[in-house]
Amino acid sequence: MRTILLVPGALLENADWDAAARALGELAPEDLLRRLRRARRRERRFDSTWSDGAAHLQWLAEEFGVPGEPPPTAPYAWRAAGTGPIDAGDPAPERQTWFCDPVHFVLGPERTVLAPIDQPTLEPHEAEALLRAADEAALDVGARIESRHGRWFLHTPEPWLIKAPPLDAAMGASVESRLPRGSAAARWRRLLNDVQMRWHASAVNQARAERGQQVANGLWLHGGGTLAPLPNGAFELVDGGDVVLDGWHKAAPAPVRPPRKQRRLSVWPHLFEPYWRKDWRAWAQSWAALQQRLGTGSPPADPIAATAPVTPIDRAGLQLVACGRRTAVNFEFGHPLTWLRPRSLRDCLVERS
Repeated sequence: MRTILLVPGALLENADWDAAARALGELAPEDLLRRLRRARRRERRFDSTWSDGAAHLQWLAEEFGVPGEPPPTAPYAWRAAGTGPIDAGDPAPERQTWFCDPVHFVLGPERTVLAPIDQPTLEPHEAEALLRAADEAALDVGARIESRHGRWFLHTPEPWLIKAPPLDAAMGASVESRLPRGSAAARWRRLLNDVQMRWHASAVNQARAERGQQVANGLWLHGGGTLAPLPNGAFELVDGGDVVLDGWHKAAPAPVRPPRKQRRLSVWPHLFEPYWRKDWRAWAQSWAALQQRLGTGSPPADPIAATAPVTPIDRAGLQLVACGRRTAVNFEFGHPLTWLRPRSLRDCLVERS
């Protein structure tokens, strides 16, 4: 079985390379990076605006054969995160399901930037109180906001014709350039404004502000749609516990391939947040932690242990798919056509314009 290891945030823009290279040089995950330099390299360029900033999302959608720009993610995640029978708790078939993640809007003089609530994350009782207030606002328009396994979902009373970028593609970007658009976008904005007013008066946010913590001052709508079977059984196994990928995997037919051609998808997500934050030391530490997971080199100075997947990755037949803003590059390890002369690390990890 071949392992395809997807690494979002691995490819950089040219302007970021010098700072990132200095951080890599300090942490020196030499074995893995040496393998990248000698691996067979194949590049795919994506031009869709919905995935701009997070090319891994389009790579995944194409591999699973999920239609739409952007493709639906929330209904599959809602189904995969369920705990009862397969149809227990599902919304009515005519309704749509969306992600509506609580976020923090950073208000700047020239633009508003989207960020996760991680300074610190919401405590369970805080999330419950904010969710209850948001759901009360949603009920006024016949919708519901519910939580499953820590993710927030909006169920609409009828299809909303909206195109909204995924959360990953909007992180760190100007909110004004990523706002949901479509004939029902005004309806969403009215609901969002109602939620924001309720949250502004919330005791949860007032207490967080007094402690100097991030407040929850917005919701990000994305991934909406309805459930439908998917045509492409791309992988025999999917690691990592991502509810979207689990949902897509369950909605596709089981592939029929001989053992040697079977494929297993594993995702290493820990470079992506440092990538969009441009925190190059944390980005380099994530490379070092990945090297450790692959069983090569010495342990990193600051290993990612608590959140890293525990399933081991076999380097035999490994394909590492490095993704950036608009590009995905497949590095095939151990290929017989491996270059005799290694590329520079810059040629491996910088997106071509």
